Amino acid sequence: SNLVGDGNEVSIEQDGYFSVATVSNVLGNDNELDFESEGDRNTITLSVEGDDNAIEIDQDGDSNGVESGIFLGSDNEVEVTQLGSDNTATFDAIGDGNEFTVLQVGDLNDAYVGALGSGNEFTTTQIGDVNTAHTVNFDGFFNEIEVSQEGDENTSIIQAGYIAGVGTSGYYADDNIIDVSQEGNQNDVVLNMSNYLNSNLNTIDIAQE
Repeated sequence: SNLVGDGNEVSIEQDGYFSVATVSNVLGNDNELDFESEGDRNTITLSVEGDDNAIEIDQDGDSNGVESGIFLGSDNEVEVTQLGSDNTATFDAIGDGNEFTVLQVGDLNDAYVGALGSGNEFTTTQIGDVNTAHTVNFDGFFNEIEVSQEGDENTSIIQAGYIAGVGTSGYYADDNIIDVSQEGNQNDVVLNMSNYLNSNLNTIDIAQE
């Protein structure tokens, strides 16, 4: 689909197996996209360009996948909730003041959120086994990253001021707040701060039990 205009609303509800929902090239402002699917092996792929968009995805089942192209805009709210096993959530955004919230309850989940901008909030909560949370703040200031994992063999990867192909990290990463909490066994935290340019006044808190 290709929607061009302001104030568009897209709502998709699926109940069953092997369902696919694809929304591509929604161009405009003040758009609201709401997805809800119940069943196994559902896939949602979307691409949004515009400001003040709200994206909410709720999945209940196994082997669900959520992907996104890079969407542009500021003050967006993105919320993904997955209950089940083998789920994957992926988001890339360019803009400021965005809120990303990912909740995964189950086994073998993988969550990736990447953003280029300032004043963004990343919140990832994983409850289950063998989960992986990957958060990338490519370039920006005053971002808040919070990762909470409860379970065994969890891995948290956080990269601030990161750009592929330039050493380990490439852009500014100042005045950011990073909070990681892991409760369980065999947990790992990998944290990369900008070493290509200076990185200052960041607050990092890591708690493992």
